[in-house]
Amino acid sequence: MPTYREFIFSNDFDFNEETLIIGHSSGAVATLSLLEALEQDKKIDTAVMVGVYRPENHDYSSKEPIDINKVKGKAVRMVFVHSDNDPYCPLEGAEYFAKTLNAELVVIPNNDHFSYELNPKHSKLPELIDILTGEIE
Repeated sequence: MPTYREFIFSNDFDFNEETLIIGHSSGAVATLSLLEALEQDKKIDTAVMVGVYRPENHDYSSKEPIDINKVKGKAVRMVFVHSDNDPYCPLEGAEYFAKTLNAELVVIPNNDHFSYELNPKHSKLPELIDILTGEIE
């Protein structure tokens, strides 16, 4: 995840209380990594992680674990969205992060990895609108 952080922080992104970040799969882990690296006094509004995994348990990206203590308090709202049958990222990862970060966990059954390559219906994820507006919790 250092590569993602370097790219993002080398640009003019202004992370503040109006920022919304949505990441999928390795992008979800990158979102956690970005929150981890934010300055202590910075906080964003919302972070949504879709199909997250624990990097120390997989070879999909850096095996560097996320420091939960550095992520806590960096977003007003954190939501983990996961399927109960993801073939790549076990639900356990989302459950772990949601519990340790005191975040929301939304499980949407039978949606594999929310990947267009696995199922073309995943060109859109309309449930995100409901999650963001508070209609799905």
